[in-house]
Amino acid sequence: MNGLTKICLRKINGFTRTAPRLPGKMKQHLQAYRRDDEGAMLILTLYFFIIFLFMAGLGLAVMRHEMNRAKLSVTTDAAVLAAAGMPAGSTVAEIKAVVEDYFTKNDLINNLNAIDTDGIGVDDIVTSLNSTEVTASASMTMPTTLLRLVGVDTLIANTGGTAKIATPKLEVSLVLDVSGSMSGSKLSSLKVAAKEFVTTILDSGPPGDISISLIPFSMGVTPSDTIFTALNIDQTHNYSTCIAFLGNEFSNTAIDPAIPYRQQIYTLMQNSNSIPFNDANQFWRDCYTDAYMKVLPYSMSETALHNKIDSLVARGNTSGHLGIKWGTAMLDPSFQSVAAALKGTGEMNSALGNVPSNWGEPESLKIVVMMGDGANTTTYYFNDPNQLMNESVVETHVLPDFRGPGSDLYRISRVSLSDRYYVKDPNESDPTEDQFFDVSNGNWITGVEFAALPTTLAGYDLSDPLNGTPMSWELAWGLITPQRYSNIIGDFSAWNDYVGQERITGSMKNTRMRSQCTAAKNRGIVIYTIGFQVPAGGTAETELKNCAQSVANYFPADTTNISAAFSSIASNVQNLRLTQ
Repeated sequence: MNGLTKICLRKINGFTRTAPRLPGKMKQHLQAYRRDDEGAMLILTLYFFIIFLFMAGLGLAVMRHEMNRAKLSVTTDAAVLAAAGMPAGSTVAEIKAVVEDYFTKNDLINNLNAIDTDGIGVDDIVTSLNSTEVTASASMTMPTTLLRLVGVDTLIANTGGTAKIATPKLEVSLVLDVSGSMSGSKLSSLKVAAKEFVTTILDSGPPGDISISLIPFSMGVTPSDTIFTALNIDQTHNYSTCIAFLGNEFSNTAIDPAIPYRQQIYTLMQNSNSIPFNDANQFWRDCYTDAYMKVLPYSMSETALHNKIDSLVARGNTSGHLGIKWGTAMLDPSFQSVAAALKGTGEMNSALGNVPSNWGEPESLKIVVMMGDGANTTTYYFNDPNQLMNESVVETHVLPDFRGPGSDLYRISRVSLSDRYYVKDPNESDPTEDQFFDVSNGNWITGVEFAALPTTLAGYDLSDPLNGTPMSWELAWGLITPQRYSNIIGDFSAWNDYVGQERITGSMKNTRMRSQCTAAKNRGIVIYTIGFQVPAGGTAETELKNCAQSVANYFPADTTNISAAFSSIASNVQNLRLTQ
């Protein structure tokens, strides 16, 4: 072993701390190699290259994933929205086909997940009378390229969407003034405009989705016989169906079947002696019994509503407070039992379902449209000193009144012959004097002669237990007017009581109308009003504006633009319905 070899081995094995001097050129090469760092950067460069390659692969994969996910999402959203917007009455199969068609046209049908329509549990397509809810989901599996180097072979894009389009059920009360001042061209123009309004509203939704109640008012409002029977009325006569309301009953929207009400006395306020006995079917009666004046409830028939409007006749004074009372009552849920009774008689189509809908029901919109052509005027009633109008008070007649039993009119029924009627003079106590007036022939007879009628009057019906007994005042006033009665006995106490005691003035009606409109608006009922040829700034316009939801919901009109006013309201109602 030579000396150089020994020196190297000693250095390698660590046995020496010094090294012998190397030849000059070798020494230079070793020192240059020691200072060279290019080899170290190669490893770092390779490391960063791998990182950049992975990031590029990740970015490319994410970009492809997002593009496909966005396409899936847009297709899903468009599909469910279009399907939910299918016309009412579309079948589940038709709605499902719309969803599938959207995916097919976008070459994504294979990515659409199964749509559950088996009727078990919660389906993906749910339809009702006025709403459709559609749910769909889709997924896509995408292979990766560079990400496979780190073990990610695929990426999955998932999307889903639900669309629900619900058009609120629309319940409308059309409250129309048909008082005497509406006669002539005004009523003709109203009929055209009101029929156009009905058609527009009914055409704005599918059958069964919209109901319109028509409430004519003048001196009062006349409910149909079925409505009257379905309510809790203390019936005292069978002449009419009008109901009398206390002042505090205008602070809520209901005419509640669970609450007892008093029937309004039926008579005339006219002071003419020309009014025949037993003929209260005159202009100034306090309740109109004619078919044209009766409420048409919850109709979805254009024909029935048009026929009703065409039949309207202008008569009587104005009671807007009663018009709006009945208009809101027809929308109050307490009338559901009344609606059930109407369905039972066939007066209401059962397809309307739960009408009136409950307060706050999200798919329901309640509207009152009230047209008036003048200020409220006075209505007359008999005094009520014993509070008979208040059904919570036990009936007594401690104080003199013209209500209840014991009138001065007697009806004598006869076999196979017409009835005879006699008015007793309450101021004549001597039966030997003229005490009973025979309204059939205009003669007075004594009390003795009246007592002998069972044997002297031809055909006297001995089997009738009511013969010879007085009728109730409620029955009497439907046959004889207060004026005619007062003229017969020469005492005008009854007439003065009727026209001067319990009358409700226009001012009182305005107060009640304001309370009723406020109660309706507080319940969420939307009110539109029309002032038909009413003086600008006058009482009628002021009250109609106050009743409306806002000043913008009040429409002044005349015979030239009444149709435009109703058309504007119909358009407002349609827009409001779509935004609910």
